[in-house]
Amino acid sequence: LLCLALVRLSQQDLKAALSQIDQALGLEPSFAVARAMRAMILASQTKLDDASAELDRADQIEPGLPETLQTRALLLLSQEKTDQGIALLRQAVAREPEDDQLRFQLWRVLTQLGRETEAQAASEAGLKDLTGKRRERVSQQLGAYRKAIKERGQGGAAPGAPGGDPFKLQDPAMAPDKSGAFPAQPGDPSDKDPMLSL
Repeated sequence: LLCLALVRLSQQDLKAALSQIDQALGLEPSFAVARAMRAMILASQTKLDDASAELDRADQIEPGLPETLQTRALLLLSQEKTDQGIALLRQAVAREPEDDQLRFQLWRVLTQLGRETEAQAASEAGLKDLTGKRRERVSQQLGAYRKAIKERGQGGAAPGAPGGDPFKLQDPAMAPDKSGAFPAQPGDPSDKDPMLSL
């Protein structure tokens, strides 16, 4: 059920994703990852109190879960509590150092906030253990995203900045999946350039 929810999320069908997660929680109420995912959806629907309560439940079940830290970080960023949000993203990365998606998200938040030195350090830390084609693809994706941000200039608010929406960071076309693979290659003609639609 959770896999189906992820498919629905990638299709931006939040109602169906929430339904799948609720079914999974009906079968296993102590499924902390599902609770963190449910909180992410609630937060993206601006139900911030409900999202926070769901994160509290997830923390009671499994304290320090990277998914919970990540979602709570995004809640803080949406409330313009930038430093606290970044600290939680860093904590999530520290707990799950092999998770390229978390590393990418931290880099992306720092870049959008204009914290280039920190973003560079985060990207270098994320790339240091990668080799071969995976390293090349991640480097290309980071470069393409950096270029898109520079081209966009002041065209959009950064997460954590007034008017920014940190929950848009969950763009499945931009972030690597758990295996580290990216769904779209920069420059691929079939790529709809999701980076510019942020």
